[in-house]
This record gives sequence, C-alpha cells and structure tokens, in this order.
Amino acid sequence: SIISGTIRNVVHLIQEKRDVEILASPRVMMVSGETANIEAVDEIPYQELSSTAQGGELTYYEFKLVGVKLQVTATLTDGNDILLTVDAEQNVQVGTTTPPRVDTRKAKTSLLLKDGEVVVLGGLRRQEKTKEVDQIPILGDLPIIGELFKSTNTVVKNSELIVFLSPHIYKGEPLPKEQMAKFKEISERPILSLPKDKEEEKKEKEKKNGWFGQSDKQPQGK
Repeated sequence: SIISGTIRNVVHLIQEKRDVEILASPRVMMVSGETANIEAVDEIPYQELSSTAQGGELTYYEFKLVGVKLQVTATLTDGNDILLTVDAEQNVQVGTTTPPRVDTRKAKTSLLLKDGEVVVLGGLRRQEKTKEVDQIPILGDLPIIGELFKSTNTVVKNSELIVFLSPHIYKGEPLPKEQMAKFKEISERPILSLPKDKEEEKKEKEKKNGWFGQSDKQPQGK
C-alpha cells in the first residue's frame, strides 16, 4: 500500500501498537532503469563430509544465507512518476538441524509512485512454534515418575516482515561533498549488507571529512 508521511513517522506509529525490530535501513542511489540489490544477511556455517580417493573422509564447511534480500528496479516516466518493481525474499533458519533448514518467503510487486511517496510491502508472515519445559530440579529428571514433576508448554510466535520504500528523484542540484562520497561508495559497492558498527561508521566519516577538508584548503601567503 502507498501512504503519506515519512518512513520514520510510519515506523513510529507501528511501534506504538506492536513490537518492532529494525533489521536494516540502507540507502542506495541508482540510474533510471537500472536494478539495485540490497541485502541484510548472515551466513550460517555447517560441516559436510566427502570421501577421498584413499577411502577416508574429508570435512569441509558450507554456508547458508539467512536474512532479507531486495531487488529493486526504478524507472522514471515522462510524467516524472517512478515505476518501482520490487522482489523481496526472506530466509529464516528453522530449528537447529545440520545442515540448517531454511524457510523462504518471497513477494514481487510493481507500483507507480510520486517523488517521495512511501510504499509498504507486507504479507511475508511466519509462525514459529517452540516447546518450553518447566520442571522441578532433580525430581523432573527421574525416569518414569519424572513426568509428574514437569510441564511442557508450546509457545507460538507470529512475525511479519514489512518493507518500507521511499524513492526520491535527484534533480541535478549540486550534492554536498559528504553525499557525493556516499554516492561513490554505493556505486562501487552496489550490494549492501547490515549497517556497520556505529563507532566504525564514525571513524570512516571523520576520515572522509578530513580528506575533503584538506583538499579544499589553499595555501596562504604571509
């Protein structure tokens, strides 16, 4: 659905009614008609075995990706509207088996938006059931009669992935140096991952500001 207001205001309204966890908040700049890939994922390692020519076994590691992937294509129309095509995919680990079992949810949509409008993509729902065992210490571990001193409850957790997108048209105004540096970083690394640590981000920002500050200074005569 398309709504008015900013993403921050919409998230704030949702937080007042339910528990909300922000997985990632990336930004990307792209050329009209091009596709951008946005990822907020983790790698789950697990062991695999293979047979060698000598009859032995070789252990090696494989990885499965869990998290959220977005593939976004934005095209500017003659009427200055934005045709947005979004492929969303959510991969969630289920249980603790080896190799890991991954549950996948996908959604795809195309929308025609005005500059700055916010679109909300939902429907990626998931229900997770877990068992919790409460028991009296020692007595609950006794064979046969131990069942009398323990109770098992099934906990049901419902969750839904909601994606907020707000496209903006860059109209050719000169960008501040900090934003130009961000654009260069994004263009060289089109696939985004989870946000960096705040302290690391701060150091990189200070480094970039220092670089631009030095390049702007001109030597002055006495």
